[in-house]
Amino acid sequence: MKNLIHMTKKTWFLGIIGATTAFLSIYFWPSKNQFLATAERKGPGEFAAWHQLIRTKDGEKSPSYPANYRLTELNKALRNPYLLGKRSTALNWQERGPFNISGRTRAIVVDVSDASGDTWFVGTAGGGIWKTTNAGRSWQDKTPLLPNLATISMVQSPTNPDLLFAGTGEGFNNVDAIRGDGIFVSKDHGETWKQLAATASNNDFKFVNRLVIDPKNPDILLAATNTGVFKTTDGGESWKNVMGGWVQQIVANPLNFKTLYAARNGNGVYKSVNKGETWTKTEFGITDGFGRSEVAVAAQDTNLVYAAVVVSVTVDNAKKIGFTPYGEPRRRSNVVCSHLPTGFWQPKSQLDERPRMVR
Repeated sequence: MKNLIHMTKKTWFLGIIGATTAFLSIYFWPSKNQFLATAERKGPGEFAAWHQLIRTKDGEKSPSYPANYRLTELNKALRNPYLLGKRSTALNWQERGPFNISGRTRAIVVDVSDASGDTWFVGTAGGGIWKTTNAGRSWQDKTPLLPNLATISMVQSPTNPDLLFAGTGEGFNNVDAIRGDGIFVSKDHGETWKQLAATASNNDFKFVNRLVIDPKNPDILLAATNTGVFKTTDGGESWKNVMGGWVQQIVANPLNFKTLYAARNGNGVYKSVNKGETWTKTEFGITDGFGRSEVAVAAQDTNLVYAAVVVSVTVDNAKKIGFTPYGEPRRRSNVVCSHLPTGFWQPKSQLDERPRMVR
C-alpha cells in the first residue's frame, strides 16, 4: 500500500512537471516563431540576430562553439569503427536540382602551369574548392571531406605550381557570412588539402579575406583577416601579426613584391615597402564614414593604384575633398580614386553621379 501511495505521489509530481514544461513551451515558442517570421521584414540586422539566437545556448550571450569544431568532430567520426562499419555499401545518389541557383564565388586561381589558361581553381563561399580543366564547362569537387566550405581566398605559387593555399571565412559583414577555420594547403596541385596547424583553433584566422604569396619564395605568405595582417616565412608553420585592424584586402605590386597595399575597413589603405614588415597609412582625405575598399595595382604602370571605396559622407565634406557622392546626404556611396607616385589619392577623372568601373 505504501509503495502504491509513493508511486501515485511520484506520478502526480512528474505529471505536474510535464504539464508545466508543456505550458512554458507553448507560451514561449510562438514568440521565437514570430521573431523568425518578422526577422526578414525588419531587415538584415534582425535576421542576423535570429541566426545568432538559434546558435546560442540558454543562459549564454553568444554561440560557444569552439574554434575548429567542425574538423575536430569530423576526425572523431572518421576514427569511429562503428560509423566506419556502417558505410559498407555506398549510397546511390542522383542530383535533382535546382540547377539555376548560383552561389558566391569569392576566389579564383588560373593555373600557372596550364599554358592554355583553361585550368582554374575556384573557392566558393558555401561549397568548398572546385577545379575545371576545360574553362568551366565541367567541374570536379576537390574538397568533399572539407568540413568548412567557406573558401574565400586562394593563391598559387608561381615557382611551385603544386603548392596552393586557401583561406576560409567571410569577413565582409554580410548577413549570411560563414565563419572559417583557418588556412588550408595543398602540395599536390589541389588534389588533397590539409589544414595548417598554426591557423587551427585560432581566432585570428576565423575570417581569412585575402592571401598573397611571394612569387619568388613560396614560403612567404601574407593573410588579410578580420584581426589584421599576418605573415609567415616558413610556409605557414608559424605566423606573426604585422598590422592590426579589420583588413579585408591585401594586394602586391606585380613587379615588386616588396610593395604591398592593405585595405582596412573604417580606416583606409596602408602601404608597405618591405614585404609587409611595417606599414604606413596613405591619405585619402576622407575622414567621415570610410568603409570597405578594394585596391588594384595597374599592371602597365605600377605607380598607379586604384581603390574603389564605400563611404558615407555629407555632401559638404565630399565636395571639399573633390568627390561627388550620389543619393541622399548620408547614403553609402561608391567612389573610385587613384594613388599617384606623389603619395596622395585623387578622384578618378571627376566622377559623375554614378561611378563606373575603372578598366
